[in-house]
Amino acid sequence: MASLDEIEKLLNGQTKTIKESFQQDLQKIKLEILTAVKQTLSVHTEKISKLENAVQELNKKEEDRAERELQRDVKERKHNIIFYKIAENETSQDNLLTGMIKMLNEEVESSFEIRDIDYLYRIGKKREGVIRPILIRFTTLIKKETILKKEKASRKKD
Repeated sequence: MASLDEIEKLLNGQTKTIKESFQQDLQKIKLEILTAVKQTLSVHTEKISKLENAVQELNKKEEDRAERELQRDVKERKHNIIFYKIAENETSQDNLLTGMIKMLNEEVESSFEIRDIDYLYRIGKKREGVIRPILIRFTTLIKKETILKKEKASRKKD
């Protein structure tokens, strides 16, 4: 039979072998986990990069759209004139339109027609005792300039 010292040596050897084997397995597992994390991180980093590029592209498109809208708005406003202190005695939008055309033809001494006006309306809410201004958008800039020239000439006469 084996002596107690021999059994202890055998047990110590087995323990050492098991520890070494466990350490090697643990190292392998750590390495596998690290590799898997790096691969996952790489995939997610690539996806995040693609998303960042997409967001930048969308932001650029939104800026371009906003700029085009602003330019279009400025261009459209070039055709606008606001008339103040014109009595509110019209009963409908059609009456306002025909009344303004009649007034423009008389005051400017030019021939304005319905097709020369893109749209017109009174600005603001209707309130008692307040005369709302009228915004008119002309279809051509020439019609607006005709009115402005006539107004400028009448100021010089006064």
